[in-house]
Amino acid sequence: KQWYQRRVRGIPLGYIFETKLISQLTFKFLSVPDFRNTTLKCLTEIAGIDARVHADQFCELFNLTMNQIKTMLPLTTNLCDAYKSGRDDEQNFIQNMALFISTILKEHGTLIESKNDLHTALLEALHYLVLISEVEEKEIFKICLEYWNCLASDLYRESPYSSNPICYPMLQNNNA
Repeated sequence: KQWYQRRVRGIPLGYIFETKLISQLTFKFLSVPDFRNTTLKCLTEIAGIDARVHADQFCELFNLTMNQIKTMLPLTTNLCDAYKSGRDDEQNFIQNMALFISTILKEHGTLIESKNDLHTALLEALHYLVLISEVEEKEIFKICLEYWNCLASDLYRESPYSSNPICYPMLQNNNA
């Protein structure tokens, strides 16, 4: 298992993005309990690659992985309880979900956001990250906090000192 994860970094980009590797990882291995953590780590490594020419494949990676995650762990799952009562591999899966979601959104969030057909998956990914942020485990919280910090910074850079605080509709009512 770990051998494959270490080898992702050494695989040529053409093989990762021009073959069915991503779909094989998501469909054949991600849902198998014995392989899901290693597979999600591999997918996270791929998500962290900076290769703008493969934009469509990153969108596919995001969409396929989020669909599989949603099938395995529905959004209605109480992740705090699941983490507390879960075995080590189940707890690791929740941490690996946080790593995958935060990595792909940090590296390719702007691309994903620009695709109308991915808006639902993006909102679901953010919902998962909110739920994971509530898990009482220091390392998981740090992973989530790092992403939320990046998101807040990006939002600020997009609109610093905005006179129209679209993020805070309550403030608009108070200023009227």
